[in-house]
Formats: sequence, C-alpha cells, structure tokens
Amino acid sequence: MQRSDLQHMAFEVETQSETQVTVRVTISTDAYQAALEREIGDLAHKARMPGFRPGKVPKSLVTKRFGDSVTKDLRRKLFGEEFQAGLRERKLHPVEPPSVKDEDLAPGADGTMAVRFDLELIPHVEPTGYDQFAVTPPAIELKDEDVERELEGLRRQAADAAEIGDGAAISGDVVIADLQLSFADGTTFPNKLENRIIDTGAGLCDGVVCEDAKSKFVAAKRGDTVRVSMVLPDQFPVEAHRGKTAITDCTVKDVRRVTLPELSAPAFLERFKAKDLDQLKTHVRERLAQHAKAQQDRAVEELCVDQLLERHPFALPTGFVQRNLEAERERIRRDLVNRGAPPADVEKQLLEHEGQLKHDVERRIREAFLLDRIAEKQDTQVSVPEIENQFTLMARSWQVEPQKLFDHFQSQGMLPRVVEDLRRAKVRRQLRDAAKTSESGAATASQPT
Repeated sequence: MQRSDLQHMAFEVETQSETQVTVRVTISTDAYQAALEREIGDLAHKARMPGFRPGKVPKSLVTKRFGDSVTKDLRRKLFGEEFQAGLRERKLHPVEPPSVKDEDLAPGADGTMAVRFDLELIPHVEPTGYDQFAVTPPAIELKDEDVERELEGLRRQAADAAEIGDGAAISGDVVIADLQLSFADGTTFPNKLENRIIDTGAGLCDGVVCEDAKSKFVAAKRGDTVRVSMVLPDQFPVEAHRGKTAITDCTVKDVRRVTLPELSAPAFLERFKAKDLDQLKTHVRERLAQHAKAQQDRAVEELCVDQLLERHPFALPTGFVQRNLEAERERIRRDLVNRGAPPADVEKQLLEHEGQLKHDVERRIREAFLLDRIAEKQDTQVSVPEIENQFTLMARSWQVEPQKLFDHFQSQGMLPRVVEDLRRAKVRRQLRDAAKTSESGAATASQPT
C-alpha cells in the first residue's frame, strides 16, 4: 500500500522533550474498510475451497472463515506502515519500537483506529568532522621478557602429555574438558565446547587467560565439573561478549601430565618451522609486533571516538539510559555473586563504582548513536559475505557448524545485534583510517641480545 492511498491516516507528534514524544497514529474507518476489501479480495482470489473453482470463492465465505485473522493482521499492518512512514517524514529515530498489543489496535465506537503512546527518541545529531582526527597512540614496547614468555607458551604447546588415567590433577597438568559458557545477563553459548584444553600451568582455558585454572583443577578427576570464570578478550569472535566475564563449567574428560621440550631441541624447532633458536625468536617477535599493531589500531579507534564524542554533545533518553544502567548493574551483581562475593559486599562495590558505571554506560550509548548516524550518512552496509565470515569465525572458535550457530542467533533474535556490531566496527575502522597519527606512538621492540 502506497502512502498516497492513506489520505485518512495520520501520524501526530507532541514533543515532550528533546528525547521524548507522544505519538498518535490514526486510521479512519474509510481507510480501514478500503484496505480490508482489498485484503479479502486478494484472499478470495487465492483461496482454494471444495465446491468452488480457483478464484471464484465468495468474499462472504472468505470473510466468515478467515475474517478474524485477516482483521488482526491488517490492523497491525496498517499501523506499522503509517508508523514507519511517519518516522521517515519527521526524521525520528526511536530508541526502541513501541510495544503495541492487538487490543490497542481495536477500533473505537466510530470505527476509527487511534493508538497513542510515548516514544523515546535518539536525539537528532548531525555528525561532522568524522574524517578529521589527530591522535597519538600509546607506545607499545616489545621486551625480551615478552618473547621469553611467548616461547614458554610454545614449549607448553609442544609438551608431551602423558595420560594418568583416573588419577587426580596437580598444578601444571593439562586438563581436557567440555566447556559450557554462560553470562551474567542470562545468555549462554548454544553448545558445549567439546574437548578444550585447559593449561593449569599457564593459566589458560581454551586459550583465554584464566587465573582460576591455575588452582581450581588441583585434585580434579575424570567426570568432575569445575567452575571457573574468565574475562573474554578483545579478540573474542562475538563482539557483544568482548570484555564480559564468562562463567564456565568445565566437565573433566582427561588429565595429562606435562613434560616440556628443550627450546633448542630439533623436533621443537621444526614444529615451528625454525632452523635455530634465533630464527624462532625472530618469528615470535614478528607475531608479537603484529599483535601490538592490532592493539594500537584499537587504541587509535578509541581516541577517535573520544574526539567524536567531545565534538557532539547531546541529550540522552533518560529511560533508555536507566534500563541499560540497571541491566549493567544486574550483570555485575551476578558476576560478583558467581565469584563468591557476599551480598553485602556486592552492593557496596556497586555503590562505590556507581559514578564510573553510569559514565561507561552513557559513553557506550553515545558512541553507538553516533556511529549509527555516521553509518547512515556514509551508507555503510554489511554484506552477506561479511556476515557469513563472522559466523564462520565464531563457529570455528566454538567448534560448531556455522549454519547451526546462525540459526540459533536468528531464533533468539540476536542476528540484528551481530549486524549492528559489524557495521559499527566498520565505521570505527573508517575513523581510524582517516586519522592522522604521530610517529611517537609507534610500537618499538627491544633488540635480541
């Protein structure tokens, strides 16, 4: 239905504040009846009923059999079309869609549909200067001890691990376990992560730093379940979970005792395609330098976002901020409880960090609003291959089928969030690419001794 057909429909706005309006959507009896006639006519043309030729089913019979469902769907359709058209014309950006029930769409005594509701808005902001940044990224120095620590990690990767049967684990052992990750907001991963490596010596759980791994598996045996918590890194495949604390139940399947190889052992060097220890150290430095560069890129993006926020002050929708703030409080509350903190200490910590928490939540919301507006201005799109690649990366990390993971996200209504995260990440990279950076922030490396 074209908007030009809706002469008897109206979208009225009463401004309450910069971020709050009251909206009234009205659909007249004439407009509704005309639309209903078309819907019933289309359905009669398509309907198949015994005793009637295709396309010859009487409208009265179609109305009798399908009228209730057609009426309900049509009311919601007309409301949705008028609402979206009104948003476009008024250039309004709701924080969230209105919660409108079927009974809200029921016509009044005169047959007119009139729906009135409050709507929180993303304030109008016209981003400018998002291609003009001058930043000095923090210097990142690669030290010899960084290389030595990485080499020790490689030793543990190449270590001989002898099975100890039903024996109990000791510090330094490698544990093979199935992992089930959950988060304080109530979400979980769709599947267990099977046969993942927990290195109790290095304090790593499936490659993620986990201090709990160093101590909590001592005396664990096959079949035991050990609960640990770990903060997911910035490189975690799902951006929405980066920096969050994962509560991880680890079901022990095997325990292995570790014997580390010598750094200069030929078999160890060959494993990493190095002819000697010096070449291996060079490879390690190069990899660490790449990681340092990735950290610097992230730092540049943060600095650009900081400048962007400084240039564009605007009011935030109070209700939306409060809902996000309370959700973050609850996430932290659950996190602390899962870590064993007494309830009194939990509330005390929340009070002590209330100011910083509010600042962080507001900054995150402002950043999202601004990045979305820039994406609209630049028509930044997320392609299907980019979405597929993201799910391939996530599925590879979790050892599940990409399609199965995609279906889970779609069924949980989480797919739009993935697309939003990808789009905002693209805008952040565009800001970084446009920034002029000083050389003083370049990463440096100490020379091998």
